[in-house]
Amino acid sequence: MLSLCLAGNVAMCRPIGLNDQCVGPALVRPEGGLYGTIYFSDVANDSGGFPRRGYLPSNMVVVIDDPPPERKGKFHDRYCHFNYRNVISGYLERGNLISLTGIANSVGLKIDNVAGFVGAANPQPDKRLRLYRTDRLADNDVVKDLGRNDAAIIFLLAQNPTPDTGALKVVHIADPDRPTITEAYIRASDDRSYVREDGSINFGGTFRVYKPRLDKAYASIVMPAQAGGASEYLQYILEATVSKIKQAIGNVENAGEKLTNMTKCQEEETITLESSLKSDLGSSMLSFGAAGKGEVKWTKPAGEVEQFAHIGERDEFRLIVHGIAACSKEVPAYLSQAHIVIAGDDDAERGNFIVDRDEFFIAVHGDPIPENFKDKASLVNLQRPLSQLFVVPRIDGETSPFYYSFFDRVERYMDENVFGARQLNISGEDKFALTLLIAESLGYWQ
Repeated sequence: MLSLCLAGNVAMCRPIGLNDQCVGPALVRPEGGLYGTIYFSDVANDSGGFPRRGYLPSNMVVVIDDPPPERKGKFHDRYCHFNYRNVISGYLERGNLISLTGIANSVGLKIDNVAGFVGAANPQPDKRLRLYRTDRLADNDVVKDLGRNDAAIIFLLAQNPTPDTGALKVVHIADPDRPTITEAYIRASDDRSYVREDGSINFGGTFRVYKPRLDKAYASIVMPAQAGGASEYLQYILEATVSKIKQAIGNVENAGEKLTNMTKCQEEETITLESSLKSDLGSSMLSFGAAGKGEVKWTKPAGEVEQFAHIGERDEFRLIVHGIAACSKEVPAYLSQAHIVIAGDDDAERGNFIVDRDEFFIAVHGDPIPENFKDKASLVNLQRPLSQLFVVPRIDGETSPFYYSFFDRVERYMDENVFGARQLNISGEDKFALTLLIAESLGYWQ
């Protein structure tokens, strides 16, 4: 069963106040905003500030906790720390969050028994989440019609149904002045988190299921992308351990010098490895290719650099990235392409995919995205372990259509161009978290 919080209940659905504790699940709902909000890093930069780090859509649910003790004063009064599935984390303004524990208690629900949350998730005007009076799901039977900018939340108390279920039974608060519940139904096939048999996501759905891991006592701080090495990346794309990779590289003449040149912009370099380490050499290998019988060749042309990074740390998976960055004279300028491997806690690969610069900018092109958006993505000397794919401009006011339009197109790009029919051994909820992580890690937020 489910329960719905409606926007009309000011007392129950008010934002988190100055004296309120940041604890438990919370609804992302910007005050007077459109479709979402910017969040800030929970890792300070060299000047002690917390830079912008990413974007969260309205009606998603995160787990919040108070900032650490050293962040007292005005910072503590303004922000809550948040975490989603231990994949992304940061700081959100209190005015953009609605605590859900009290709402659950008011209708007799224990928040620990909530299996997940459902919220209107599609920003398109004609893609609204509808609640029906009966399981006939008829147009003349609609009792509520909700969009992504409406303050609405559904508590999921049972495991996810499949779209074959047809009508999904829910309960909602019909009278905001009385915390009582009334039965209703939603169309199960409109679940945006549902992964089809071919591995693609039901991107046209009207709602999404959020499972922000309520069993975590406190929200974790997830570190930004960290520099990695060639050996660990090769471990996942070649059928060999790190020790074998190092041995194979060590057998190459002047291997140390050759590997160093892989990170120099104007140097052209080629390394050949034995085929005993060879795996499936498809297009996902980026700059790798077959060099003949018994060999695999790794080539870096002049004007590019090879980059390796770790993104995210969690029990279920982490990302191992091999990027190719284009150079501006002697320094990297932007990310041209990245091959990303999802590595599980048992060191088993859970799938891999490519993010491509040209495909990305084709997907996000069009008003209100500026015409020069791609050109402005080239910034040098940012000292990042992985060069930026795009640069998000700083726009006054989070209600700008740029932000929610850009995020929606990033999500569409990930669904259609990155995930597509690829078989990734992660859930639909984790695919959404992965989209947030990619948008955070491959972008530079001015």
